[in-house]
Amino acid sequence: MEVISLISLLGICSLEDIWKRQIHLIIIGLFGILGVILHLYYGKQSALDMCAGVFVGVVLYLVSIGSGEKIGKGDAFLVTSTGVYLGFWNNITILWMASIMAAIVGMVAYFVFHKGKQFRLPFAPFLLVAYLLFLLFTAWEGGGT
Repeated sequence: MEVISLISLLGICSLEDIWKRQIHLIIIGLFGILGVILHLYYGKQSALDMCAGVFVGVVLYLVSIGSGEKIGKGDAFLVTSTGVYLGFWNNITILWMASIMAAIVGMVAYFVFHKGKQFRLPFAPFLLVAYLLFLLFTAWEGGGT
C-alpha cells in the first residue's frame, strides 16, 4: 500500500511539474498524512525514522530559500512527504539518485542543446524515476539472496 501511495504521489506531482511547472501542496500534504496513517497502522518504521526522513525535506527547503529558489519549494515539500514513507537513509538515497540524473540531463541540455543557465528542469519526474529504480534495485538485491 505504501509503495502504491508513493508511486501515485510522485506520478501526480511529476505530471504537474512537467505541465504546470508547479506542484500543489494540498496533494503533497494529503499523501503525507496518508503516509503517517499507514505507518501508524502497519508500523513498518519508527516515528524517529519518519521524522528523520522529513528532516531531509526540511533541509532541502532551507537550501531552496538560500538559493533564491533555484530548487523549488514544491520539490522540497515533496521530498518532505517522501521522507514520511521512506525514512532518512532511503530518502537521502532517492534524493541523491534524482539529483545525479537531473545533473546529467541538465548537462546534456546545456552542452548539446545549448540551453542557457536559466533553463529549468522539473525535478519531480527525476524523483519518480529514482524511486522506481530504487524499488527495482532493492527487489533485485533481495531476490539474489
